[in-house]
Amino acid sequence: MKSNQNQIKWVQRRMKPASISLGVKSTLKYLNTRIDKLGRSKMVTEPAIFPVLRKLGEETGKPFTKDRFKGRVRIQKVVFLLKSLGQPEAMDYNYNLYVNGPYSTDLAKDYYSEGNSLKTGSQEVNIPEARMKIVVEADEKGVDFMEALTTTISLATENRSIEDAIKWARDLKPHLASMHWKEVRIFLTAHRSLIQST
Repeated sequence: MKSNQNQIKWVQRRMKPASISLGVKSTLKYLNTRIDKLGRSKMVTEPAIFPVLRKLGEETGKPFTKDRFKGRVRIQKVVFLLKSLGQPEAMDYNYNLYVNGPYSTDLAKDYYSEGNSLKTGSQEVNIPEARMKIVVEADEKGVDFMEALTTTISLATENRSIEDAIKWARDLKPHLASMHWKEVRIFLTAHRSLIQST
């Protein structure tokens, strides 16, 4: 146990914060989390996106949770939308197109390693009102809608028109109801900033 603390201190003393590689960051996070679970003082700060998710959960009246599959999909899609809109706390997450639309393994690691901190915390965060409105509106339409929307945005960023992206996304996701694609078209027409800022 003491060995882990010494390893962390050794790495932290020898690495400049800006030059820490992703592998070392992951190792530090793992070691810090392990020490936490053994009852040591908390050394890892929570991911910056968590206060944003808590604020959005308060705004929608539906707290974010990782306990169920749909809850994890919801987290992935909301953070993708926030990144598309330029929310600073979401910009470090890289996404790849996956079974249920855009997926970030780094985000998944964060919410799996952080226990229940999605539910409690006091850090203040700034989400511009226009950005908040767009994300809340999408979230209220449900996880299937957000899967259709985020997949379309992901495909539209690859030099495709909205119509081409919707056609391709619809081919990739035939299980989603046709009403979702009509809603996606309307939503993206009303909120063009989702496509233009990516």
